[in-house]
Amino acid sequence: MDLLQNPFHILRATTTDDRHRIMDLAQEVSLLSTTQECQVACDILIHPKKRIAAEIAWMPGVITDKARRIVNLLEALPQNQSDIGKSISSTLLATALSYIPYIISNTAFDEVFELLLPGNDKLNPLAQANLMAARIFHLKYRKSEVVLQWILRLSDTFDQIHADDVLQILNNERRQSGFPEIHDIDTVETEIRNRRTYYKNVIAFTLKNLPPQQIPNILKRAVETAQCSDQKNTSLLIEDVIEDYEIAAQAALKNTVENYFETLDKEIRASVEQQTEKDHDPLESKIKIAKLIAALEQWHIYTYPINVIKKKQGKTHELSQDLAHRIRHLAIHLFSEYDKLDISKQILNAGQQVFSEIPNIADKITADLHTLNKIQEQAKTKQMMLF
Repeated sequence: MDLLQNPFHILRATTTDDRHRIMDLAQEVSLLSTTQECQVACDILIHPKKRIAAEIAWMPGVITDKARRIVNLLEALPQNQSDIGKSISSTLLATALSYIPYIISNTAFDEVFELLLPGNDKLNPLAQANLMAARIFHLKYRKSEVVLQWILRLSDTFDQIHADDVLQILNNERRQSGFPEIHDIDTVETEIRNRRTYYKNVIAFTLKNLPPQQIPNILKRAVETAQCSDQKNTSLLIEDVIEDYEIAAQAALKNTVENYFETLDKEIRASVEQQTEKDHDPLESKIKIAKLIAALEQWHIYTYPINVIKKKQGKTHELSQDLAHRIRHLAIHLFSEYDKLDISKQILNAGQQVFSEIPNIADKITADLHTLNKIQEQAKTKQMMLF
């Protein structure tokens, strides 16, 4: 549920309004809006159980005046930074900058909001996450760096949401509004899980509006940033986003393995075999090996986020594992059948980099390289002894 579709916003209601006030607001707003929409919103807010979802999708715990100003600001904000001065009055813009200052990036003035009130008067994590999700959902003009910062901020904020804290906030407001308190924390936990799904969908929606080639790099950087932080675990929200990314990329990745890599594997084997012929140009094999390594580097870009999350979960990305086996077997074949030590090492070195997040494969490739290096050293020693 988006903030601008929330029943509280539709009726211009607050979390401390009682049942009678909500019904009065529904009548007032229906004069200027759709009667059915107002009736549905009213029905949700006056029903103790139904309103839980709306409460958690709103800005619970935020002072009424501030919540209304922030949502009005969100509604008035432009979709493009160049339109800021045109669509917002100077007074509202001043309010905007005092409540939600823009972040200044290294290179440009971007649309990422800090979403923190000045000083110590900050939004609680749930309210902050809901506002972040709403802002990014309604922002049409996006840059990859901006989207990356949104993903990191939203995922970090979500990890700070705790059901006990949310329950306390909701019950404090319910005591003021006259609605019965919530005693079942499982209900709150369920709605927080629903918010988690919503945040994931907002991020997915945002990524879909970027050029496809930018998405893997954004997710790669998101995972790397999470790994470099003080947190021991990757954010649950980032995990959700990457699991969805894996599903979306599955068909294309499978096609790449079954067609491109399989074909290139056969071509390299045939090309190396033909090197025994006098008229064969060795440059052909070098070109194909270079193509293989370049393709592996691209594979790493697209699958790195998937493999990092799989490793954390104690799982394996099957397509990456299958490709790793194929690459390893190719290198072993070229050495054992044709004594192509340098080419085999070149392929294994690339594989070691690309498949480093797959422990069982990475260990085998490391062992293979150790064996080949040992053989190479023995050959050098033997050659020196001959002189």
